[in-house]
Amino acid sequence: MLRRALLCTATLLLAACSQTPVTPGQDAAPTLTELRRPAVATGPSGTLDPSYGAQGSVSISGLGQPVDVDAAGGVILLQASATQSVLRRLDPRGRVDRRFGRRGVLTLPAADAVGVAPDGDVLLVQRPKSTPGLTLRRYRDNGQPERRFGARGVATFTDPRLAPLATPAQFAPDGAVYVGVTGGVARVTAAGVLDTAFADHGVYRLPESPELLAGLQSFRATAASGLAVSYSVSGGDSYSTSAALDVVDVRGQGVGGLSFSSARFTSAGDVATWASGAYAFLGMGDGGASPHLLTSAGVDVSLGGEYGLGASTRLVAQSGDRSLVYEGSTVRRLLPDGALDRSFAASGSDPFGHGLAWVRVAPDDAILASDGVRVWRLFR
Repeated sequence: MLRRALLCTATLLLAACSQTPVTPGQDAAPTLTELRRPAVATGPSGTLDPSYGAQGSVSISGLGQPVDVDAAGGVILLQASATQSVLRRLDPRGRVDRRFGRRGVLTLPAADAVGVAPDGDVLLVQRPKSTPGLTLRRYRDNGQPERRFGARGVATFTDPRLAPLATPAQFAPDGAVYVGVTGGVARVTAAGVLDTAFADHGVYRLPESPELLAGLQSFRATAASGLAVSYSVSGGDSYSTSAALDVVDVRGQGVGGLSFSSARFTSAGDVATWASGAYAFLGMGDGGASPHLLTSAGVDVSLGGEYGLGASTRLVAQSGDRSLVYEGSTVRRLLPDGALDRSFAASGSDPFGHGLAWVRVAPDDAILASDGVRVWRLFR
């Protein structure tokens, strides 16, 4: 009995000595789970994130071209051919995700366009083989059809008005999908049904007549699940061209005051929308050589001069109603009032050695960019 009591006492003393006392106001030692949790890298805004790939970039040679960023911050890559669409995923640290598809590869039928849903599902936009119209196929990231969409993952519309364009589908907050079609943009519900209550029996039509021709440029879902669409209009008595932007609600009805048309811009560029309800788009003047950023707050700023941008400028939305504009190897960030954000390092010293073909913003507001050969990640 005495031996057992001494053993118990020694065990208790050893346990007490092994604990680190915590005084009031002092943080407790991290748990094993906390120690295993990867640290979030931080750095000056607009500089390369060295924790991504190899010192901020990843080679994607042979893997495909980036098409979108998913809700976890992964980059979806696409290798497209006439017979199939091969997709891969880079995880948020720039590594090929072997859990995506089958051992890191998801092979799907060929498509005119590919979209990535917020939940990671992949949406293929196709033309039906034997009839005019539109086919949408939705797959989970393991390659299995999303059976709750359409008929076991496939939604086919035989209306000849719905011939698809090679533009990525856009997902609205309510789960609906906007798809670019000849002469406009179609709205399909989350269940894979054409939303006939939207605009003209499910399609928002661009203005068209024997004298006028409208060309779709860009479209995005709004914070209220409506649609913002930019397009160029040519023709009329003077055979001139102009830029236009329409913003509509989930019924396809114009939202008060959120439309724009101007003959001083010869064509329209990208459109961007924010969670706040704000929007912006690019208007191109002088044959596209003088891009302007126009916003719902009334900002109209030329992107030439100190901004250093020209005819091929693209636009991407970042949080806080800030705009990312880029051309070639140049990326600039604009504040909501249109002023150049000089705290953004890439505005003064660009890290890219090649012309950028793709820029997106990750859910954590970091910036992902690619020239088709590499993917870079910049601090937000």
